Amino acid sequence: MSHAEVLEASALNLFPVALPGPRSHDKVGQSSACGTSCFSIPSSWDNLIVSPGKFLRYLDRLQPLALFFVRLALGVIMVSHGYQKVFGGLHHHAQFVASLGLPAWTAYLSAFTEFFGGLLVLVGLFTRVAAFAICINLGVAIWRVHWHNGLIGNGGFEFPLAVATLAFALIFFGGGAIALDHVLRGGGSSFKRQ
Repeated sequence: MSHAEVLEASALNLFPVALPGPRSHDKVGQSSACGTSCFSIPSSWDNLIVSPGKFLRYLDRLQPLALFFVRLALGVIMVSHGYQKVFGGLHHHAQFVASLGLPAWTAYLSAFTEFFGGLLVLVGLFTRVAAFAICINLGVAIWRVHWHNGLIGNGGFEFPLAVATLAFALIFFGGGAIALDHVLRGGGSSFKRQ
């Protein structure tokens, strides 16, 4: 196997592979004021140096995993917040929303959007629709509840803005390959449909 073939076969050069036989650059002699010094470059380190193009292609292959973690984070956050409202005091949440000057029925919409939208995002089903609803829900929460506290003050809009940004990204990227949306569209099967 040639040097180029080994480099190509080593998972985009991200994992060290020892090449058979000595190579000319294993020992490097350098002259200095103190004489000639020789040092050894371990051949297994050669593959840790990757061209930017190959590294970017490797990162592109990890996008489904990144979208999975975005969905996981957003889903867990939204389900936990929605669970408190749906099962811990929906009536109190409706009173709070009414005190903000919004119709009380929007509290039910908000609570169910957080809980069921979070569940949908978590499993990757109707991801874009659920993320859109969550993004609107968080936008209203920032506008009516958190804005007057500033970005990082107590009750500020830093956290809801970060979570809304995750939802916003999922609107455009979708759930990715590790999602029920992908499987239901036929992307999860190993054979082609005719």
